[in-house]
Amino acid sequence: MRKVNKGPNFYLAILIAVVSVVALILAITSSNSVKTMKSGTPEAVVQQYLQKVNEGRNEEAASYFSKGNKCTVDDIDRAYIDNNAQVTLDKSVITSTNSAIVYVSIQRNNGPLLADTYTEPQTFRLNRENGLWKIAGIPWPLYYCGGEPK
Repeated sequence: MRKVNKGPNFYLAILIAVVSVVALILAITSSNSVKTMKSGTPEAVVQQYLQKVNEGRNEEAASYFSKGNKCTVDDIDRAYIDNNAQVTLDKSVITSTNSAIVYVSIQRNNGPLLADTYTEPQTFRLNRENGLWKIAGIPWPLYYCGGEPK
């Protein structure tokens, strides 16, 4: 029986194979498709707001706030934006002719590559103003509105 020499090239080939498999797994699991919500719905307003925030188009994101909302573009400017967070629609309820609640889950990575993720539930309240759904209250990723926290 002949002994196989396991030199540096053998170990390099094993390392390349392992890295390739991990890269393939990451590519498959991270290729999430974004479902566009039906226009004119509370879900679509939340989706469009979050897209604008994620793209850094804060003035446009603030245009989704209701007239009575104390949140402004300045509040969005100060917010921490995690561009790698994934948002999933959990459910939406139209509570009356002029109000709705959209429940979402925010999934974030809790560290380096392949680390555990955690999920944070968030609630968006919306009011209908002049036939359009607008966000009321303090919407994620904001946690405080109306000036600097004291």
